[in-house]
Parts: sequence; structure tokens; C-alpha cells
Amino acid sequence: MYESFLNKKNIYRAFFLTILFLVSLIIIFSQDFFTQNTQQEKATMIFDEKTQSGGEISRFITDFVNTSVRIDDVGKMTALVECNIVTNTCAPGSDIEEPPYLSFVIMSLKDSGNSEHSKKADDLMEAVMGRCVEDVRYCDRNTFALFSYYQSTNDERYKEALLRLEDDLLKEKTPYVLVAQNIPAKWYLLYKVTEREEYKKNLLELADRFINNSFSEVIGMPEIYREADFVVYRSMPETVWSVMVPAYELSGDKKYLEYIKAFYKNAKIENHIVDIWNAPGGASDVIKSVEALIQLSVLDSESAGEHRALARTLLETVLRYYWDTPDRVIVNGDFGVFTENMGKRINLQGWLAVLMEDLKEESFSVYTKNQVTQ
Repeated sequence: MYESFLNKKNIYRAFFLTILFLVSLIIIFSQDFFTQNTQQEKATMIFDEKTQSGGEISRFITDFVNTSVRIDDVGKMTALVECNIVTNTCAPGSDIEEPPYLSFVIMSLKDSGNSEHSKKADDLMEAVMGRCVEDVRYCDRNTFALFSYYQSTNDERYKEALLRLEDDLLKEKTPYVLVAQNIPAKWYLLYKVTEREEYKKNLLELADRFINNSFSEVIGMPEIYREADFVVYRSMPETVWSVMVPAYELSGDKKYLEYIKAFYKNAKIENHIVDIWNAPGGASDVIKSVEALIQLSVLDSESAGEHRALARTLLETVLRYYWDTPDRVIVNGDFGVFTENMGKRINLQGWLAVLMEDLKEESFSVYTKNQVTQ
């Protein structure tokens, strides 16, 4: 009787194991089939495209900036347009800046060719100037706009506002803080305004530190990606913009140009835009890379075409992935560019508009809403 019970138990166990095996095969086959079909669908997905000029795109983004910027009576500004993919809406959110970063909002509006936009830019600049008297941070966070206005008007008020930054800019800081706060780029601007040699000296010494040491030794930042044996760290692209390009312009020393060219050759950032853009602060890194390349096209005339072509490629990739337009709606088609997860940072929109205007004669192929599969 006991043997009979064992035989039945073994039969039940064998039957159960057989059923379990068959179910496992079905699940594995189903997963493999789904994966293959998903991969095949991704591989064959094609977006329709259309061509627009840099000037056209700049105007669309500037209009978005104009409708999005809000600054209240005490100098606070909503810095981010936040989007809701469920309701398909975007609106100024809860990310408040005080003092606000307005430089590229102001510059994009001022250079738009639209008189109403230009007046709004002037009003925003006057608000910055008024508050800078009591709080120098308003000048510090809007240095680029102050410099732009000083260059275009030669009004000493803007120079005086820039000179209010000198005490802080010349304080000793770590390379990490210097780069994170764009201080080398501000040294460059203040040198252009004052010709004070200390700014140039500081800039070249910092550039030499990056040349003579590995990037990770100078600034301990996390890795973003690897291209073959070349490691790209966070803040690396912005270091080229804020340190190396100004160092080359002020000194004419080819070693800085060689460093810049080696970076773009080895980093191949055109193949890693999504990796960089999606990293913390990555949108700013990409935008600064574009500006560095446009500046370089003037300083390095022999390779001007290559630098502008790479700048165009970087911007075109950003537009294809992140530009929310009526032709290719991501959330609400308001012409804003996603600079972070479900957010469109307003000052960076202005910077993109300025760069697109710099490349206004270039053609950009952007995606439309229509999608087809082969």
C-alpha cells in the first residue's frame, strides 16, 4: 500500500513538473516573440520630417519665452514650465528663482526683431538693475545680459553693475565651484570690460590645470558615458565653454585649441546627446557646447565649417528629441524644449533661441507628428 502511494505521488510530481515545463516554454516563447516584435517595430519606425531655418525656429522658441516668463514685484520668477502628460498641459510651476536667471530670456527677447519683445527685455533689465543696487546677486545671475547691454549701448550703468561683481569673482574658490558658477566665463567678460590682468591670469592658470592633470583630478565629477577609452564626466563640456575657449581667445596659445579639438574628437558628443541631456545639468552642458563651437568657428577660421556643422548637428538632435511643437506634439505643442523630465526651463529656452539665431541661415530637419512603419 505504501509503495502504491509512492508510485501515485511520483506520477503526480512528474505530471506537475511536465505542466510547469510546458508553461515555462510558453512564457519564454511569448517574451521572446514580444521582444523581437518590439525591436522590429522600433527599428522600422520612421518620422516624417520637414526643414526649417534657424531663424524660424528661434522666433518660435522666443515666442514661447515671451509668453512663459513671469517676474513679480519682489523679483521672484517662476523658472520652469512644468508639463502634465495626463492632461496634456504645460504651465509655470512651483520652481521659484530669487534672484532669477534672466540673461538669455532678456537677450532672446531683445534680439528678436519684435518691438514688444524688445521693450519687455528692456523692462526686465531695468528690474535687474534696480534690484542689483541692494542685492548684488541680481547682477551676478544676469552677468551675460549686463555685458550684452554694455556692449550694445556703451552705457556706463551696465559697466558699474558688472564692477559690483569684482570682489566675489576674485575670491579663492575650488575648480568645482568656479566651473559650476560659470566664474571663468565671467572672468573673461570682466577682462573685456576692465582689461584687469588678474582676470586673464586666473583664467589661464585654471586652463593649464585642466591641461596638465586629468579632468577627474581637477574636478571630482561622476562619469556620464565612455566613448572607447575616453571618459566624459559631468561638467566636462561646460569646462570647454567657460575655460578653454576664453583662454584660447585671450592668449592665442594653440595648446588650448588642441585641447578643445581633442575633446570634441574623442568625446563624439554628437552620438551621446541623450546621455548628456538627461544627466543632471546636462541640457546646460549641451547648450554650452553649441555656443563654444559657434565661438570657435570665429576663432579657428581654418576649421570654421567643421565647428559650425557640429554645432548644427547638436542643435538638430536636441530639436528632434525634445522640441514640443504643433507638428510633433510631445505634451501640448507650445514650442518649448524639454530641458528636464517634464519641464522646460525658461532661461535655457532663451539661450537656445539665441543660438538658433546665430545659425539663422542654417537648415534644420525636424520631426513632424506623422509616423509610419515599413
